Amino acid sequence: METILTIRDRDFIENAPDVDSSGFKNREAVRAVLSDDNGRITLIYSKNRNYHKLPGGGIDQGEDHASALHREIMEETGCRAEIIQEVGQIIEFRDQIELIQTSYCYTAKLIEDTGETHFTDHEASEQFAVIWADDLTHATSLFEQVTSTDYGVQYMTKRDLEFIKSASKQKL
Repeated sequence: METILTIRDRDFIENAPDVDSSGFKNREAVRAVLSDDNGRITLIYSKNRNYHKLPGGGIDQGEDHASALHREIMEETGCRAEIIQEVGQIIEFRDQIELIQTSYCYTAKLIEDTGETHFTDHEASEQFAVIWADDLTHATSLFEQVTSTDYGVQYMTKRDLEFIKSASKQKL
């Protein structure tokens, strides 16, 4: 899968030092730009911290990308979806928490919305809610409006905004 962006602390923190990441923990995750037949894009909104993210999350041991993505979409949105195509991968070097995260993103089409989400305790504490952006332009605008200085939110916002921009170059 094509790497479309690498994100580092220096993208957010002025004069951030170069850090040896050889001992960092590695995490792999999947993300979806999920659209319905009307071109709307599903997003996860954190009411608690006022940010948006794409549906997705960590790949469990023994899972392939497709299985993990279907599981994450169902858990976070209550939707069944068909995976359409690769968008690309983004690698995050989160120096402050000694983590290298590689996120693999795919476009997907809604098959069924059950309306039944299964958020983790952490996601519930964030007061996650499923919202539908009118289209990719609207989704882009929502991400561009995020002003949080929170370390994790800055990474998520930059990553997911780039995934949406890359997906907009494809035919959904």
